[in-house]
Amino acid sequence: MALALWVGGRKKLPFLKWEMNGDPGFDFGRIVVKQFHYPYYFRNIKVGNIRDKKEKKYGWHNNAKSKGELLNAYDRALAHGGYINHSILALEEAKTYIYNDDGSIGPACLVEESSAAKKTHGDRTMADALTIEDKYYKMRSKQETSETRGDMRTVAGRKAALKKRRAKPTGWRSSFDFRK
Repeated sequence: MALALWVGGRKKLPFLKWEMNGDPGFDFGRIVVKQFHYPYYFRNIKVGNIRDKKEKKYGWHNNAKSKGELLNAYDRALAHGGYINHSILALEEAKTYIYNDDGSIGPACLVEESSAAKKTHGDRTMADALTIEDKYYKMRSKQETSETRGDMRTVAGRKAALKKRRAKPTGWRSSFDFRK
């Protein structure tokens, strides 16, 4: 949380997206969401109902379908020049990804390994793929309205700005609250 505050300051906190599978991802997500009440984090969107709803589960969940979609989107982003990766090690690792006989995707060097060993590798590629923007991946963001944007040309925007100014804590002793 200190890094998020340092990078974004109090006004523009960064959007967090992490792989939820495994103990480190689950524990990290629980601390970020439940303990610190951090407001900007990734949640999957359920598609198919009248309204697309964000799931209550936080973090990106790795399964065969989502991994394939993410890596295909990462490949498109690299191929079309919309994403520049400066890490030679990560790019070398990404070049080795293949489809295995069982339909899973992973590094070619692990073809002879067990399925459990295949799942534990590829951290650089997956971390880089999770940083691509929404336009390459199938996620949809909430449309901005004049209230969320703070458009001063509308009554709603001016009213929201006034409400925000009045609710702002004053003084250096005010504690930081991620929920605002």
